[in-house]
Amino acid sequence: MEGEINRLKDSIQQVEDLIGHQTGKFSENYASLSQTLNAHAVIKAALDFDYYLMTQKQTQVINKFTLISQNLKNYINTGLTKLYYRRTEGLIAARKFKHKKDEIGSWATRTSKMVSSVSPQNRIIEGLPFYYKQLFLRPHSVTSDLLLVRDSDTREAEESVAFYLRVRSGGLLILGAPLSGKSYLSEFIAKIHFESNRCFYINPPDEGSIELKEFHRSVKKGLKYYGEIRSAFDQLAKDSVLVFNDAEKWWERSEQGFQVLDNLMSLIENYSHKTLFMVNLNWHSFQLINAMGSIEESFFKIIRTQPFNAEELKQVILSRHRTSRLKFLWQGKHEDSLSEWKLAKLFTKYFDLSEGNVGVALQQWICCIENIAEKGEIEIRQPKLADREVLNILDRDRAIVLIQFVLHKRLSLERLARIMQTDTGEILKQIEVLHRLDVVREKNGVWEINRYLQPLVIEAFEEDLLL
Repeated sequence: MEGEINRLKDSIQQVEDLIGHQTGKFSENYASLSQTLNAHAVIKAALDFDYYLMTQKQTQVINKFTLISQNLKNYINTGLTKLYYRRTEGLIAARKFKHKKDEIGSWATRTSKMVSSVSPQNRIIEGLPFYYKQLFLRPHSVTSDLLLVRDSDTREAEESVAFYLRVRSGGLLILGAPLSGKSYLSEFIAKIHFESNRCFYINPPDEGSIELKEFHRSVKKGLKYYGEIRSAFDQLAKDSVLVFNDAEKWWERSEQGFQVLDNLMSLIENYSHKTLFMVNLNWHSFQLINAMGSIEESFFKIIRTQPFNAEELKQVILSRHRTSRLKFLWQGKHEDSLSEWKLAKLFTKYFDLSEGNVGVALQQWICCIENIAEKGEIEIRQPKLADREVLNILDRDRAIVLIQFVLHKRLSLERLARIMQTDTGEILKQIEVLHRLDVVREKNGVWEINRYLQPLVIEAFEEDLLL
């Protein structure tokens, strides 16, 4: 628009020497036209201009100026036409904005729609054989043939154990996102490099705890020793390994919230000369814990779980699928007729969806099943990214509640209320809303984020710098 106006000004300048002051008056009218973009002003200026031309006595000036006038009138007509069309575009944009506001207002509707888009259908969950669901939705041990042992994992394990045997001091910290394989990597390192009767696994209670008594009870249960905690460690055989799973459950931001982790760091300092301590921990929890009271100095090495590429995801998913008698159909084609190129295309979609998180990819395989045929075939749909925009406009109080579940995995109402420094009645109000929309789920009085929704919650909060 600006370029065209400049070109017209140049044309007008060519005749200014001929029409003097009156042409200058026209230029002023045209400048006013360009600034206002007012339809009535444009038309009036054009009519005044025509009248001016008819009253001129100089035929030569009239002839030359008529040509410029015609060009200008054509430009004005084109501009007016665009202006009218632009007005309708503006109305459409305004209506879209209004609809967007209406959608934002119906947060519950949009949230439930999002949750449904990432969750498996109830009829599918009910119709799938129990063992098939277990293949994809529960963890598997290292001894299983269903897990992919990558060369990078093997090298990491060898280097870590070799370093520990040299220094015999400090622990090994394994960090990662939920479902990324932290516990699997810990178990892999333990079972491959230590005698099986010297591998011990310490698991927190489902709802977590910050009580030393509860921590010691879990340690003694894992060691299968029920005397004093100090005696339990004194009697441990040399070159034993202790794996502490889900360490994010052992802390909270409260007055006594670090006492368990402090005790664990003390055990590492006192007994790591003969026992390898492996601790796996949520990456986001670690960042906050380490910022509030550094724990990384207690570890000789920190390992972060690495994403699986599309081909590795294909191997993990198909190795599980093929242990069953079920066959899958994708885009109307039987799995046996799919070329390697087609499979690569399919599992690249799972990679995009999961960002290489193996646990997320496994559960999305179940989510993408659309139908179960009578002859033992499952139809899967194209994996697609969900619209998580509604999470970016989440109410502040609800966002804070969900952040606590990301940091602590599972929580009882009482513990959640203590962390948030409020009463259980207020927390229950927020939880009931989130539960009604299937954002959070409850089992035996313990709450957690819907496992299928959790990756989207983490992505949205990372994007908004809440994590």
